[in-house]
Amino acid sequence: MKKRFIVLASALMIIAQPFVADAHSGRTDSSGGHRDNKNKSGLGSYHYHCGGYPAHLHTNGCPYTGGSSESSSPSQGGSSSNSQSNSSSKVQVPSGPSRQSIIEKGSNEGYSDGYNMRDSREYSYSGSYESDYQEAYREAFYKGKEKLEKEESEAREKGYNDGKSNNYDNIYVQETVLKSYKENFDKGNKEYKDEKIAEYKALGKNDCENNIKYRNFESGLDSEFIDAYKESYEDTYTNIKNEEHKAIGYKNGIINKYNNKIDSKYKASYDEGFNSGADERSKVLEDSFNQGYEGEALKFDEKFNPIKSEIEKQYNEGEKESKKDLAMGLGGTAVVGVAGVVAFNKIKKKKSS
Repeated sequence: MKKRFIVLASALMIIAQPFVADAHSGRTDSSGGHRDNKNKSGLGSYHYHCGGYPAHLHTNGCPYTGGSSESSSPSQGGSSSNSQSNSSSKVQVPSGPSRQSIIEKGSNEGYSDGYNMRDSREYSYSGSYESDYQEAYREAFYKGKEKLEKEESEAREKGYNDGKSNNYDNIYVQETVLKSYKENFDKGNKEYKDEKIAEYKALGKNDCENNIKYRNFESGLDSEFIDAYKESYEDTYTNIKNEEHKAIGYKNGIINKYNNKIDSKYKASYDEGFNSGADERSKVLEDSFNQGYEGEALKFDEKFNPIKSEIEKQYNEGEKESKKDLAMGLGGTAVVGVAGVVAFNKIKKKKSS
């Protein structure tokens, strides 16, 4: 049994020997490292353990203790040359703009030119990735134009609707789009104001005709609408008064009695009515005389009742004239007509001054 134990222990020592040699091929020096001439660790001819840590290098100081070795040991020379070798093996990045940056440049410039209605500058760029720039520019240029056209259409509709509702709400910056908004806002707002002015004019006319006093409108109401109401109210009042004075003048003309105390503002209307009434007075008196002369029944409009006595008088005068002519043996339509006119002219009166 003892013999078997000795054989087993010997075998274990032989198996473990390579691992010990890999970890420690010699004692560590004051820097915590030692040489590894056969480079069993794969880290070069010198590496560190720093108090029992796995083999490592101090390229940027100890990764386990945070320290760094300041000694100019042979490992530093080996590490330096190893680092230089690694640096020289890195891929060199080419200088100059990248393809992606040129594509973005073309896209940005093309979109800006198209959106702002500038002429195409597709072939203005020369340099690296020229064809990529041109393709990106061309595609973005038409996208910019499409965006502008869409915004213009939206601005046109929004401007008109905002104008109709009297609510200026511009959200556009691009010059062409902003112009479209303002032009259509003005168009819609004019329609809004025209409708409102007509509305307030109708209100003013109605109030005046129904003898309703001036309304007091809320503060902030557009002065154009208030002015439209007042103007319509006053115009309606003036028209009513003119019609009233015209009617008064007409009646005075029929009775042949002129009023010299009429307000100068309505004198023209009064005179128009008076002259019309005076003409009709002369006509009805002439007709009455001829009816009497012809032996017809007396007929006249009731509006001439105020001069009924004068009408009857002319009718009687006509009858008398007719009898007189018959007694004298005069006949014939022409002679009778002339006689009637002569007789009627005797009773016509001039307008009093």
